[in-house]
Amino acid sequence: MNNKSNVNELIEKFLNDVDEKLPAWLKIDPKEYEDVLNELREHIEDKVDELNESGKSYEEAVRLAIIDMGTPTKIANEYKKRGTPKYYITEELWPSYLTTIKYVFSIIAIVVSVLTIIGTTVDLFAGGAWLETLFSGLGSIFTFLLMAFAGVSVLFVWFSMEGYFPDDLKAAMKSREELEKERKRKEQVAQYEKELGKKSVRKMPKGYKEPGELIAGGIFGLIFSILFVWQPFTAINVMMIDEGFLGFLNLLKIFGAFWILNNILQLVQGIVVNWSYVGHKIFMPLRAVLELITLPFWIYLLVNPQLFPIFWLESTIGSWTVHHIIPVFYWVYYLVGIIIVLAIFGTSVHAIYKAAKLREEDMYQ
Repeated sequence: MNNKSNVNELIEKFLNDVDEKLPAWLKIDPKEYEDVLNELREHIEDKVDELNESGKSYEEAVRLAIIDMGTPTKIANEYKKRGTPKYYITEELWPSYLTTIKYVFSIIAIVVSVLTIIGTTVDLFAGGAWLETLFSGLGSIFTFLLMAFAGVSVLFVWFSMEGYFPDDLKAAMKSREELEKERKRKEQVAQYEKELGKKSVRKMPKGYKEPGELIAGGIFGLIFSILFVWQPFTAINVMMIDEGFLGFLNLLKIFGAFWILNNILQLVQGIVVNWSYVGHKIFMPLRAVLELITLPFWIYLLVNPQLFPIFWLESTIGSWTVHHIIPVFYWVYYLVGIIIVLAIFGTSVHAIYKAAKLREEDMYQ
């Protein structure tokens, strides 16, 4: 009995060794992963029964069955042989690879180009070395694109070597409960399409932004947020500091930092989360909370009108100057400030409410 127990432990040890070598994508779905291990176990047991019938002892039959299975590495490699070879990236992953390259390149090109144009324009009017800024910016685009291409390519080559499929990459970001819900949802959608006689279309409900809108808004928002933090306009900065507006510049940096994070989340929501209703239910309130966190700074700016600069074009000297708000117009400043604060609060709370109300079936019409 002890010998049989020891031999069974040998089977489990072998399966554990195989488990360590199996590709990560196979372990994403616990049910599929368990089925694979059970299939291997059954294969060993069937081989053991076959060898037993031929006169081998149970212990010897188990050892021979395990040898017949091959090494754990060999077994694991069989599961990695998925996909149709296409260069170093499988044909199945190729569309996802191109899409990722497209998004990453677009974001880099737009952000760096806009920043370069703004920096060049400012240097041009300020009498700075605008050509140097222009060529430096163009060189940066090439460098960043090259780095992005290398990084994304290496990542997808590894995915291909491990046997990943696009669905595996999507499933990797989901929990076990979400995978089970996804499986049930697909069954429901298939049944719905069968009854309706046509395919359902994924579409964000009315009042919710499509992925493309989120991506576009995130890119342009990120550009302006970076400008608020970076503040590359030296001449303007010097003029504002000389007139006592350093506090306002510091507030812009604080707002910019929050907005950078918010816009990054918006980009992730548009690119990665895409049609995952659970992702939208997480990212929408998270971004709303970030907006709410900025309210104390808005209120601080509201109650300190002397911090806010007003730019005037002096006709006598033909250049811009910066001034404090005239006290007689404080009421206008307060009115606009209150509207902004209420708008931020209202839109943030509304976003949290919309996220809570969003249902999975709302995204299939």
